[in-house]
Amino acid sequence: MAITGALLDAGGDRDGGVVRASEGLRRAVGALLRRAQQAGAVRVDVELPGVYALLAGLSHAAARGRLDEEARTRLLAVVFDGLATRAPGQRRAGWAGKRRLGPVP
Repeated sequence: MAITGALLDAGGDRDGGVVRASEGLRRAVGALLRRAQQAGAVRVDVELPGVYALLAGLSHAAARGRLDEEARTRLLAVVFDGLATRAPGQRRAGWAGKRRLGPVP
């Protein structure tokens, strides 16, 4: 798993707290996701493995992609917008609707 790998790369040990920390984080994200779905704030067709993959990908991109704060904010807005519930046919005009996400070749 990407999060466990990142914790190991940061100096954690495989037999110690890294695995427990990674598992604890996964449980916490799962609980938050369920609560947000029950409150109607997050789409019900979204599942923990997908959200966790998004978090891992964004973390990796932020750490290795040298993204500035504005780029990170825009990317998070796109992800949050995609996770949010909305009425049928409703579109959101967040950051992605106002600005490009990056250079266009």
